[in-house]
Amino acid sequence: MGCCGAATRVETIQGGGGPDTLPCKQRSVRDVPCLIVFALFLAAGILALIVAFSQGSVHRLLHGYDNYGNVCGQDNDDIHSVANSGQDFTGKPIVLVHSDISDAQKGQAVLDFGLDVFHLMNRTCVSECPSEGGELVVNYCFYSPPSPGGPTVSSQATMEASSFFDELSRDLEKAWQELLAICAVALGLALVLLATLRFLAWMIVYVVIAVMVVGALAGTGLLWYLYFEAKKAADNAHESIREFRMRDANSMLAFAVVATIATLLLLILLVVMRKRIKLVTALFKEAGKAVQAMPLMLLQPLVTFVVMAITVCVWAATALVIESMGTPVPGLHSGFVQYRKTGAGLFFRWYNMFALFWVSQFIIACQDMVVGGAVSKWFFTRDKSQLGNPVLLATKNLVLYHLGSVALGSFIIAVVKMIRYILKKIQAQMGNNPVAKIVCCCCQCCLYCFTKFLQFLNRNAYVEITIHGYNFCKAAQQAFGILARNALRVAAINSIGSFVLFLGKLSVTVSTVFIGIEIMKGRPDVKHSYILIAIGGLFAYMISYVFISIYEMAIDALFICFCEDCDINDGVERPYYMSKGLMEFVENSKTALAALKYKPEPNNNQPPLFVKSPGAPGSDS
Repeated sequence: MGCCGAATRVETIQGGGGPDTLPCKQRSVRDVPCLIVFALFLAAGILALIVAFSQGSVHRLLHGYDNYGNVCGQDNDDIHSVANSGQDFTGKPIVLVHSDISDAQKGQAVLDFGLDVFHLMNRTCVSECPSEGGELVVNYCFYSPPSPGGPTVSSQATMEASSFFDELSRDLEKAWQELLAICAVALGLALVLLATLRFLAWMIVYVVIAVMVVGALAGTGLLWYLYFEAKKAADNAHESIREFRMRDANSMLAFAVVATIATLLLLILLVVMRKRIKLVTALFKEAGKAVQAMPLMLLQPLVTFVVMAITVCVWAATALVIESMGTPVPGLHSGFVQYRKTGAGLFFRWYNMFALFWVSQFIIACQDMVVGGAVSKWFFTRDKSQLGNPVLLATKNLVLYHLGSVALGSFIIAVVKMIRYILKKIQAQMGNNPVAKIVCCCCQCCLYCFTKFLQFLNRNAYVEITIHGYNFCKAAQQAFGILARNALRVAAINSIGSFVLFLGKLSVTVSTVFIGIEIMKGRPDVKHSYILIAIGGLFAYMISYVFISIYEMAIDALFICFCEDCDINDGVERPYYMSKGLMEFVENSKTALAALKYKPEPNNNQPPLFVKSPGAPGSDS
């Protein structure tokens, strides 16, 4: 199939501009080598998992082993040159651990073997954990001899924990209907949030800006007031403490000057960006229309969550198998047997960690591609009654043509995250070296900012792919150019817009908690009602985060579509796809809006073809 990239873009600019030109319909499979590498990477991971299964022992990891390498709960083979090995512990599935080792031994173990100090502990396989002094965690019984005066702190804590979980289970059984009601309230508030963003986004944005301005002015005024008071106190102070009081006054003066400069910069920035702030509110309204027109898009985060949960479970199981690999060798300091990993085990550990980064980013990128594709299809459809099903169409385009591009974009993010992870490991080995810690912290900060930039660029590149069918590099280049030409607009969207969305998530969560408190007041028989309220608050945050993530991606996609519309069309011979609300932010907006008087506006505020008028689309000015 042919490419729908630069050629289509030139044709559109020269006068194509038909209603069905965008998004691209003639697509070809992109970034095939990256998709092949990703498939080979997954296949190699499966082979590594098979090797790890053959060399590891999950049973040993779950049930533990004694001082001589005998795994509890099974019949063991003899270990070469290790006395008392090869014992039959079929009826003893629990390892009894005496953790009576000194801090010096732990420190030496950390230096020699990382964080593994288990090989220093005295271990014995037993049939059951002692009722006094023993604390059972899975199949590991950590034992401390009971003191003559009564139960130990460990056993008392175990009994209290058991009592707590028993009471909590009874509370859930009693008040499960109230918990469902709290979750239903959270879902309802999230839907109300979407409606609020759809119709009252402009009010929220301007309220946020007003609070920022009033807060900055009040804070600056307070600092100047404190300075004058400190200056007056210094002038009236005794000779012996006048210098000390003047030092305080000068410090307060410095704070006041800095606050004044910051407030002036904020006011100047708001004046300069006033039109971009209006664009933010318009994009919020358009995003609400898009989500309302494509409710199936709200199911996308659910699919992503399920796939991500399966991925994390597979990764955790793989990590468990890898950690169970090892060869039994006598310990250097205690003489007790420990299982040391070979080079293959260490390699598999790093491989599995990178696989988590790459696959998780791949899943998130697939969601961004589907949402971006659906929104771009909605934006570039003049007659919304002929919209069809953009979510299914975007999913089909992703699977058939753009998995390679998603693999490449997610690989770049995964590499940076892996570098950060390695740097964190190096920082942990640095000890108390302050210079090394400062250098590592600076590097971590830079890499964090770089990761955020790449994630933002990738999201916009995926929208370009859904519009034109580019490969990833071409799409990233195009997206970077658009973002650079509209830097002030991007700054407004990512500062004010992101803060408004954060307030939305916070408001849903806090409101759910307060309503949950009122609901649980009717159940005085529930002892741990705050746990149920916290569960409801967590559910509220997850629901709001799911909706807001879709809303946020929709806003980013709409902005890219808006900029593409400005670059490709002129609003006259090549009519804009954008609605009247967005048309106000192009340079020839008056001419384009005046042309709408000649014809009634078609479905959903989309402008018809209309006569030519002067003016060119503009980038940010």
